[in-house]
Amino acid sequence: SRLFGQRPMPGQLAQAATTSGEPFSNSPVHVGTVVHYGESIAPPGRVKLFCLVACGLFYANSTAVLAWAFQRMNSALMPTLSEMIFIGLIIGGVYLPMPISLWLTRKVTYRKAHYAGLLLFGFFLLAGQMIIILSQSLCPEQCLPLLAARLLQGMGSGVLFQLRFMLASLST
Repeated sequence: SRLFGQRPMPGQLAQAATTSGEPFSNSPVHVGTVVHYGESIAPPGRVKLFCLVACGLFYANSTAVLAWAFQRMNSALMPTLSEMIFIGLIIGGVYLPMPISLWLTRKVTYRKAHYAGLLLFGFFLLAGQMIIILSQSLCPEQCLPLLAARLLQGMGSGVLFQLRFMLASLST
């Protein structure tokens, strides 16, 4: 079994959906409940491992700017209200572009398959990390590049829902 398969063509899907040769739209719809009398069927090990690593990368990504945020909060000078709001945006800003990320991930995976959605996530994650590295090396006193990096990394947050879909569709 391959890690990522190709999307079936519409004609192939209709033929596979029926056994009597009738078009899918003319066949009766059967709705029911599946009851398992044994253990559930797990997804393939490679897919499960790949999904767990991608999810772990997304959450481990939070540590990229947390050091700066906590250093600023714990400094001798009390942060102002605007600085506290900015720190809150730095920490939680990765979730702000989630609706756009979900839409973009859905469009990419629909047109190019799941591997393209995962590559999109990797691109956003890498681009955000590069912004953080460059901003901290070239101008460490600037804070806005950190926020921009977090928002860019948030564009990959749709991967969490893509991974959940992949695991759910491959297991019962």
